[in-house]
Amino acid sequence: MKYVFGPVHSRRLGLSLGIDPVQDKTCTLDCVYCQLGATAVKTLKRRVYAPADAVVDEVRQVIATGQPLDYSTFSGTGEPTLNVELGRMITGIKAMTDIPVAVITNSTLLHLDEVRSDLMQADLVIPSVNAVSAQVFARLSRPLPGLDLPKMLGGIETFSRVYRGRLWIEVMLVRGINDGPDELQELARFLDRLACEKIQINTVTRPPAESDCTAVNDQTLEHARKMFGLRAEIIGSFSNRTAALPGSDPCERILALVRSHPCTLEQICDACGLKREEAEAALQELRRRRSIEQAEHGAQIFYRASGR
Repeated sequence: MKYVFGPVHSRRLGLSLGIDPVQDKTCTLDCVYCQLGATAVKTLKRRVYAPADAVVDEVRQVIATGQPLDYSTFSGTGEPTLNVELGRMITGIKAMTDIPVAVITNSTLLHLDEVRSDLMQADLVIPSVNAVSAQVFARLSRPLPGLDLPKMLGGIETFSRVYRGRLWIEVMLVRGINDGPDELQELARFLDRLACEKIQINTVTRPPAESDCTAVNDQTLEHARKMFGLRAEIIGSFSNRTAALPGSDPCERILALVRSHPCTLEQICDACGLKREEAEAALQELRRRRSIEQAEHGAQIFYRASGR
């Protein structure tokens, strides 16, 4: 399929069907920590990057198989809210199934009334808030000229007040960039104004776009959790070994997973429900096809889709 991938086992959303409504690493930012590498196309322009009817039809095909799902999740390789037909996609999916719809967004377009209107129809929205000072935001996210940080933050706050679904805020901490005491204190003040269910703290656990981009330590994560209050939690890695997904061969499952989430061998086994020898054989075949590549991060080897 062109726009739908998986389902894959998500550390936060359970068994999740991935939906990629903006193809080819098209985004409003070029974050130094991005696990998918450098942004290929940077833009602030909303348009039809993928037609709503085609996306909904692919989701319909998966639903028809009877595959159990916890979420249908808009994320993929770019910023989902860039697609001007996002609202039509969400309503189309919700009209044919009770499976909840989630949207993971970098928050850059939440100041737009039409984007907030599109997202109002989702069951769960996960926006990012990684910096509140312009200098830190520029260094961390390398935004396009014309992207106004105060306007973006105002959009997040407005959305948190009017949205009636589940709202989880994600904060990505990067060592030496947004983990200093002043930035963390400003983040805490801003997050305290948001009407959200959770604040999920993350750090660099997969190969980033820039090799000198590294994770904060456990002490910093715990310090941030305490600063951000009772709603805050630290996001862990895949932890539960699951049964193999029916009706899908190991190569398909692995490729669907690493398309958006570079993973170690152990993470692949856990997320795809594979024995180690099964995963190793599938990885060997995918390397033979040149569908995946290896990347080192710290002392670990990660597998990701070729060209990411």
